[in-house]
Amino acid sequence: MKTTKDYTQWALPAGAKSRIGKGQINDVKYSPNGRLLVVASSVGIWLYDADTGEEIDLLVGHPGSVNVLAFSPDGRTFASGSRDATVCLWDITTNRLLSTLSGHTASVDTLAFSPDGITLASGSDKVRLWDVRTGRELTIRLGYWSAASTLVFSPDGRTLVIGEGNGGIHSYNAYTGAALSTYFGTHTSAVNALLYSPNGKTLVSGSSDNTIWLCDAETGQRRKTLTKHTSSVVSLAFSPNGETLASASRDGTLRLWDANGGRELSTLTGHTGWINALAYSRDGRTLVSGGNDGTLRLWSATTGHELFTVTGHTSEAIGPIEFSPDGKTLASESLLPDETIKLLNVNTGQEYSISPEHPVGTKGLAFSPDGKILAGGSYQEIHLWSVETGAHLLTLGSQKDSGVIQKFASKILNTPPHEGHTDWIRALAFSPNSRFLATGSEDKTVRLWDLSKGHEVSFPGRHVDWINTLSFSPNSHLLASGSIDGQIKLWDVQKVFTRVSIDHEVLKVSMDSEISTIGKHEDGIRALGFSSNSQFLASGGEDGTIQLWAVSSNFPLSTFTGHTGWVYALMFLRNDHILASGGGKDNTIRLWNTSTGRELAVITGHTTPVRTLVFLADSKTLASAGNDGTIFLWDWNSIVPARL
Repeated sequence: MKTTKDYTQWALPAGAKSRIGKGQINDVKYSPNGRLLVVASSVGIWLYDADTGEEIDLLVGHPGSVNVLAFSPDGRTFASGSRDATVCLWDITTNRLLSTLSGHTASVDTLAFSPDGITLASGSDKVRLWDVRTGRELTIRLGYWSAASTLVFSPDGRTLVIGEGNGGIHSYNAYTGAALSTYFGTHTSAVNALLYSPNGKTLVSGSSDNTIWLCDAETGQRRKTLTKHTSSVVSLAFSPNGETLASASRDGTLRLWDANGGRELSTLTGHTGWINALAYSRDGRTLVSGGNDGTLRLWSATTGHELFTVTGHTSEAIGPIEFSPDGKTLASESLLPDETIKLLNVNTGQEYSISPEHPVGTKGLAFSPDGKILAGGSYQEIHLWSVETGAHLLTLGSQKDSGVIQKFASKILNTPPHEGHTDWIRALAFSPNSRFLATGSEDKTVRLWDLSKGHEVSFPGRHVDWINTLSFSPNSHLLASGSIDGQIKLWDVQKVFTRVSIDHEVLKVSMDSEISTIGKHEDGIRALGFSSNSQFLASGGEDGTIQLWAVSSNFPLSTFTGHTGWVYALMFLRNDHILASGGGKDNTIRLWNTSTGRELAVITGHTTPVRTLVFLADSKTLASAGNDGTIFLWDWNSIVPARL
């Protein structure tokens, strides 16, 4: 039990002073005594009072996102499986971590205790069986070599049934590992959930082919196929008396079925996105569901009415994530049916949505320097919104709006009429005065737009591959672009801005004013950042390295190594003496001395790569965010060595 009710202060990593957001919901279970809701999330394991929804505790033991939970039959222990390839065993009475089981080499996505509680099965790169008492892996080898998407023990503990990503369902002797002859058939897509009825006579499977099968557990013969869901069936649960089957789907609905006849009893709606998990209470009166809309919802199993909602979790981010320059707002694209853009108020933790205006998603986001406008890059188009109201302000690059003046100009200059980008727009950057917007695309071009007039003002600059990142120098003289081919180019945009300011006609200035191509990373460029004096440029690559360049000579001054994956975020701090970086498979923030190249600090806490960084106006706080659905506010004096 926590001594403070402010859960933003619970289980903080060293140097952090606050956590905003509870992370995404991946799984949910009732504790066997019915008093707790246990939630697997991208930041740890949350415990809630099942009657009130009040936060009780946050358990952290995995360095990666927690995917799945399973309770032992006696209710004293539960297991958690993580994206970090480990399994943890916990004491539910004390909330103490008992042991960590290591051996998998990929994300652990499914768990099941044997009915006697002695054996735990885990599915990942392969299925492994563990002795719960010792934490040691058993020497039983299943006649099974592929990754398991789901698994379940039979009620008598003799059989282990495994569901595959290719739709197959196979059964094995749980004691010897020998394959059994029972054949349950093959779904046309992945098997996401397996469940025995309480009496052990029926095996139920839920699949990404949108169907639920009810099969004879002994013969494998299919008795019923339930087909009401319109998207993947991801979770299943029987009522304690075995009379009702509940199913959860990515179509956003829960459905209740007569477990004997297969008749649909009711459909429960309320989630605004995928539902990832569901569970019955011990008495069968209540259902809980968790979705990627960031909510836990509790329902009356009798009437289907929603009882209450637990909020504070975040919708799953799948695309770009960006802080506003003042650090007050975080923008991300969420994994909802319409790929909504979410804005999170960092001070209050409140989240609200922006209408996407484009049904195909967003590849890049950027805030204006004053934080009032958000720009998003889609397929061929750029959209701008008001951050305060969420109102859509402007569309750039629409193939439908190739104005008369631009077409006339193209004839005079003997150039093709302006059509904007012809592919996905991945990179965006506002000029320091907010008047101009630079965009980079998979069409291998960099383009400049005058936002005061709503049109393109330069003929495009070109790379040999698509552009991932852009950055303006603070003095507005240069634009840096980084490509997936590993090259960085510098463009003289000062003369473009000057020409546009003088000439008010809708004529474009050539962007073929490339100053130079700076060096090259081994792999693609993912991040760029100028120093405050515009004299230095930092670049972060997919090769995990960071390079520091002198802009005047295009000379590499230093190469920083330490990240183990892509570098997504770069930021000069403290009069350019320190460079902060975020990213990598190591999920870390790293601080570097720009003069010596020495690594000053490694900051851990996120469970996914760090995608964006910002230094708050108080000059004492560094904020970070990643796809794990949480923001950390770090105390600068705690994370930086005192001698600096």
